[in-house]
Amino acid sequence: IESCIEFLDYNNKKNNVFYAIFLKKNKLEHIGNILAYIDFNNSSANLTILIGEKKYWGLGYGLEAWMLMLKYLLKKLKIRKVWAGTVDENYGMLKIMKHSGMLPDGVRIKERLIEGKELNINYSAIFNNE
Repeated sequence: IESCIEFLDYNNKKNNVFYAIFLKKNKLEHIGNILAYIDFNNSSANLTILIGEKKYWGLGYGLEAWMLMLKYLLKKLKIRKVWAGTVDENYGMLKIMKHSGMLPDGVRIKERLIEGKELNINYSAIFNNE
């Protein structure tokens, strides 16, 4: 609990945007988190998401939260560029980036070593057209 409070305090001080993702069915259930690290000097944000409950992967909840956060960042905060990155094998995140209208924004070759396997990081971005 202490490290979670420190994490929230740190992000609040940096003016980052952090939300828990809840699913309301029979009861309210915390299924993940979404966080935008905002660089106000450059009017850009690095958007991250984690749906921790695997039983909810692939059901569209991540994309729904992602689209809501993109709308908030681009329309409400008027952020110029929102970007994200993920490894080659994170198919869910790659789908979210593509289905949300983000465009390819570069690749870092063999950037991560996961379980002995070299993986690229694929970046995507979306720009504020207002």
